[in-house]
Amino acid sequence: MKPTGDERDPLPGGSAPYEEIAEFWDTHDTTDYLDEFQDADVVFDIQSRAYEIQVPKEVYELLSSRAASLNKPVQTLIEEALRKECITSG
Repeated sequence: MKPTGDERDPLPGGSAPYEEIAEFWDTHDTTDYLDEFQDADVVFDIQSRAYEIQVPKEVYELLSSRAASLNKPVQTLIEEALRKECITSG
């Protein structure tokens, strides 16, 4: 049976440190506190989409090394290389 009212631990206060709040939820079940939740209206306006591709470890390591030497994120290097390849072979 789920604890209710006085049987459950009080929620951490709004000014509690994040660590205290995290510790609380690590050791408590949110379904014991459903009466404390409030509905929220959320609107998503997705403007772009990202795709995930798999590459062999060796290829990623080469890309990572090259990106570091250019002081760029790996993702940026890959995007630039794919765009260039698509344009030149287009």
